[in-house]
Amino acid sequence: MATTLTRWDPFQQIAQVQREMDRILGRTLPAGAPLGLAAWVPTTDIEQTEDAIVFKLDMPNMTKDDVSIEVHGRTLHISGERREDKEEHHEGYLARERSYGAFSRSFLLPDNIDEDDITATIDDGQLKVSVPRPKVETPRKVEITS
Repeated sequence: MATTLTRWDPFQQIAQVQREMDRILGRTLPAGAPLGLAAWVPTTDIEQTEDAIVFKLDMPNMTKDDVSIEVHGRTLHISGERREDKEEHHEGYLARERSYGAFSRSFLLPDNIDEDDITATIDDGQLKVSVPRPKVETPRKVEITS
Protein backbone atom coordinates (compact mmCIF):
# COMPACT_ATOMS: atom_id res chain seq x y z
CA MET A 1 0.00 0.00 0.00
CA ALA A 2 1.53 3.28 -1.14
CA THR A 3 1.03 6.52 0.75
CA THR A 4 1.80 9.99 -0.41
CA LEU A 5 2.86 12.77 1.90
CA THR A 6 1.68 16.23 1.00
CA ARG A 7 3.44 19.23 2.44
CA TRP A 8 1.04 21.58 4.26
CA ASP A 9 1.05 25.09 2.83
CA PRO A 10 -0.68 27.61 5.13
CA PHE A 11 -0.81 30.24 2.38
CA GLN A 12 -2.71 27.86 0.11
CA GLN A 13 -5.20 27.27 2.90
CA ILE A 14 -5.63 31.04 3.44
CA ALA A 15 -6.24 31.50 -0.29
CA GLN A 16 -8.82 28.72 -0.20
CA VAL A 17 -10.64 30.39 2.71
CA GLN A 18 -10.57 33.72 0.84
CA ARG A 19 -12.06 32.10 -2.28
CA GLU A 20 -14.80 30.54 -0.17
CA MET A 21 -15.59 33.88 1.51
CA ASP A 22 -15.70 35.60 -1.89
CA ARG A 23 -18.09 32.93 -3.13
CA ILE A 24 -20.35 33.32 -0.10
CA LEU A 25 -20.34 37.13 -0.21
CA GLY A 26 -20.65 37.29 -4.00
CA ARG A 27 -17.44 39.23 -4.55
CA THR A 28 -15.72 37.09 -7.12
CA LEU A 29 -13.28 38.39 -9.69
CA PRO A 30 -14.30 38.53 -13.33
CA ALA A 31 -12.86 35.67 -15.37
CA GLY A 32 -9.26 36.39 -16.29
CA ALA A 33 -9.04 39.55 -14.16
CA PRO A 34 -5.78 40.22 -12.36
CA LEU A 35 -5.91 40.02 -8.57
CA GLY A 36 -5.78 43.82 -8.14
CA LEU A 37 -9.04 44.41 -9.99
CA ALA A 38 -11.54 43.05 -7.47
CA ALA A 39 -14.89 44.82 -7.35
CA TRP A 40 -14.95 47.68 -4.86
CA VAL A 41 -17.80 47.87 -2.38
CA PRO A 42 -17.75 50.58 0.30
CA THR A 43 -17.52 49.31 3.85
CA THR A 44 -20.68 50.03 5.80
CA ASP A 45 -21.59 50.48 9.45
CA ILE A 46 -25.25 50.41 10.45
CA GLU A 47 -26.21 51.98 13.74
CA GLN A 48 -29.64 52.03 15.34
CA THR A 49 -30.31 54.96 17.65
CA GLU A 50 -33.48 55.88 19.51
CA ASP A 51 -34.65 58.07 16.63
CA ALA A 52 -33.07 56.69 13.48
CA ILE A 53 -31.26 53.95 11.61
CA VAL A 54 -27.95 55.42 10.45
CA PHE A 55 -25.96 53.97 7.54
CA LYS A 56 -22.30 55.07 7.37
CA LEU A 57 -20.43 54.19 4.18
CA ASP A 58 -16.71 54.85 3.67
CA MET A 59 -16.23 56.60 0.32
CA PRO A 60 -12.77 58.17 0.16
CA ASN A 61 -12.23 60.87 -2.48
CA MET A 62 -15.90 60.84 -3.51
CA THR A 63 -18.36 63.72 -3.66
CA LYS A 64 -22.15 63.93 -3.63
CA ASP A 65 -22.09 64.00 -7.44
CA ASP A 66 -20.55 60.49 -7.47
CA VAL A 67 -23.35 58.90 -5.38
CA SER A 68 -27.06 58.22 -5.95
CA ILE A 69 -29.51 57.32 -3.17
CA GLU A 70 -32.98 55.99 -3.97
CA VAL A 71 -35.81 54.42 -1.98
CA HIS A 72 -37.98 51.83 -3.72
CA GLY A 73 -40.70 50.62 -1.36
CA ARG A 74 -38.80 49.23 1.63
CA THR A 75 -35.42 49.11 -0.12
CA LEU A 76 -32.73 51.77 0.32
CA HIS A 77 -30.50 51.63 -2.75
CA ILE A 78 -27.10 53.40 -2.72
CA SER A 79 -25.03 53.35 -5.89
CA GLY A 80 -22.29 55.33 -7.53
CA GLU A 81 -18.99 55.33 -9.31
CA ARG A 82 -15.51 55.82 -7.95
CA ARG A 83 -12.80 57.48 -9.98
CA GLU A 84 -9.45 57.86 -8.33
CA ASP A 85 -6.16 58.87 -9.91
CA LYS A 86 -2.87 58.73 -8.04
CA GLU A 87 0.29 60.20 -9.40
CA GLU A 88 3.65 60.01 -7.67
CA HIS A 89 6.80 61.70 -8.95
CA HIS A 90 10.03 60.01 -7.96
CA GLU A 91 13.57 60.63 -8.97
CA GLY A 92 13.85 59.29 -12.48
CA TYR A 93 10.32 57.91 -12.90
CA LEU A 94 6.60 58.66 -12.62
CA ALA A 95 4.07 56.25 -11.08
CA ARG A 96 0.36 56.50 -11.95
CA GLU A 97 -2.51 54.43 -10.59
CA ARG A 98 -6.11 54.63 -11.64
CA SER A 99 -8.86 53.00 -9.65
CA TYR A 100 -12.43 53.19 -10.86
CA GLY A 101 -15.64 51.26 -10.94
CA ALA A 102 -19.32 51.27 -10.13
CA PHE A 103 -20.76 49.97 -6.87
CA SER A 104 -24.22 49.25 -5.57
CA ARG A 105 -25.56 48.45 -2.09
CA SER A 106 -29.16 47.76 -1.07
CA PHE A 107 -30.63 47.62 2.41
CA LEU A 108 -34.08 46.45 3.52
CA LEU A 109 -35.87 49.04 5.66
CA PRO A 110 -38.60 48.48 8.25
CA ASP A 111 -42.27 49.00 7.39
CA ASN A 112 -43.89 52.44 7.66
CA ILE A 113 -40.78 54.50 6.86
CA ASP A 114 -41.49 58.10 5.85
CA GLU A 115 -39.33 58.50 2.73
CA ASP A 116 -39.50 62.32 2.91
CA ASP A 117 -37.65 62.36 6.25
CA ILE A 118 -34.58 60.44 5.02
CA THR A 119 -31.46 62.63 5.04
CA ALA A 120 -27.96 62.13 3.66
CA THR A 121 -24.66 63.96 4.07
CA ILE A 122 -21.18 63.29 2.79
CA ASP A 123 -18.25 64.67 4.74
CA ASP A 124 -14.57 63.80 4.82
CA GLY A 125 -15.01 60.60 2.81
CA GLN A 126 -17.98 59.24 4.75
CA LEU A 127 -21.56 59.10 3.49
CA LYS A 128 -24.11 59.19 6.29
CA VAL A 129 -27.73 58.27 5.52
CA SER A 130 -30.21 58.73 8.37
CA VAL A 131 -33.56 56.95 8.16
CA PRO A 132 -36.01 57.96 10.92
CA ARG A 133 -37.36 54.95 12.77
CA PRO A 134 -41.06 54.33 12.30
CA LYS A 135 -43.29 55.31 15.17
CA VAL A 136 -44.62 52.26 16.97
CA GLU A 137 -48.32 52.52 17.46
CA THR A 138 -49.55 51.26 20.81
CA PRO A 139 -52.80 49.37 20.77
CA ARG A 140 -55.84 51.11 22.18
CA LYS A 141 -58.18 49.06 24.32
CA VAL A 142 -61.82 49.21 23.32
CA GLU A 143 -64.33 48.83 26.13
CA ILE A 144 -67.23 46.50 25.52
CA THR A 145 -70.64 47.84 26.53
CA SER A 146 -73.68 45.71 27.11
